[in-house]
Amino acid sequence: MNQSFLSVICGIVAIMWTAVPLAAQSKLKPGVYAHFVTTEGNFTARLFEKEVPKTVDNFTRATIEAYGYIFKKENKESVKQIIAKNLRLPNNEAAEDFYIEALDELDRKPYPSLEGFRTVVKYVAEQNPKAASIKAEEIVDTSWLKKLDSEGFFDKVYGDQ
Repeated sequence: MNQSFLSVICGIVAIMWTAVPLAAQSKLKPGVYAHFVTTEGNFTARLFEKEVPKTVDNFTRATIEAYGYIFKKENKESVKQIIAKNLRLPNNEAAEDFYIEALDELDRKPYPSLEGFRTVVKYVAEQNPKAASIKAEEIVDTSWLKKLDSEGFFDKVYGDQ
């Protein structure tokens, strides 16, 4: 596992895949985006799923594989080390609670929640009333995850964890 990639994954507080009409709140063009909120700052990356589907597929697989690394018990100390470094904690043991929280919060199959997106739309609409017309059902795309699920990718990554 690439240490710097894992550092990014461990630093992620949230990652959302959307077909962003939430672009109404920003200058983003409609499309699929990965939104990252990290300890080093926030950023958004556009994923050109129609133009380069293999890249989006590889990105999705790599993210799930990083989750798999985090969930493997034998990687606990390595993951805590990365968390401690990224959060600038005094030592690896100080990362224990964050590690446990990561295990609780990260979904092994990270399908987006429609209810969660409705909450985001409601919050965005408070700042930009145009967003109120957005329907979560219209912007959530689970096709990439369903494809991975149907081919047994999650089972392969997580094994018997």
